[in-house]
Amino acid sequence: MAQAESVAPAVSDCLDVDSEKVWEADGALTIVECDEAHNAQVFKTLAYPEDGAKPSVLKERVWELFGGECNQGSMLGWLGAPKNTRLPLRVYTMPRIPTDEEWEAGARWVACTATRPSPSGDVAELTTGLPELFGSTPLREWVNCAKSTPKSGKWTEWAACTSKTKWLTIEGGQVKGKIAGAYPKDLQAKADAMCAKKAKPFLKKGSKTKPIAALGPKSEFPDGDPFAECFIALAEWNGKTG
Repeated sequence: MAQAESVAPAVSDCLDVDSEKVWEADGALTIVECDEAHNAQVFKTLAYPEDGAKPSVLKERVWELFGGECNQGSMLGWLGAPKNTRLPLRVYTMPRIPTDEEWEAGARWVACTATRPSPSGDVAELTTGLPELFGSTPLREWVNCAKSTPKSGKWTEWAACTSKTKWLTIEGGQVKGKIAGAYPKDLQAKADAMCAKKAKPFLKKGSKTKPIAALGPKSEFPDGDPFAECFIALAEWNGKTG
């Protein structure tokens, strides 16, 4: 990895981020031309908090501080996705901040960046900008599928949608209710009804396979109102994003 750039990243700059620190907010990065190998791209920039601590301290709070603006909604608009997109796409957002050395030299920037996973799940190395790639490849290459049949009580592992995958990930949501000893059975009917409603915009006419609602792990919702992931049969997807 080359020496980290001290120049503040700008919107649509392509970045070569240290592969060992690609999911660390203050990982060293280099700004490169988008036709050179890179693994992240800037979709929005923010100001570093005036009273903020140095990056090695602040990085523990980057999602609390910047997650509301470095979000999928902002990224999708930059990417060129349709305005009504509600499908989770295989592009992940990450707020990035300077290294301690850059901060001590006066750097005060925050870059909202997008990364694209490869089919194997690693961060993909690209030689073109993400908006250009999105506009030139089929939508199926950008959606998420479940590696196996989703079940309540555990999070579903996502993967690229290939000929081996059967369940497409659509938007999920919170299910109102207290978690009792019978969880997830005690809230499954509510989750099923919610996912059935959310599935309608994404299904072909006459689809026969029921959507799946997979409630998250009990331990993560001590106060109730668990989150349910929703899935439809990939073969019955109408190709729409929302």
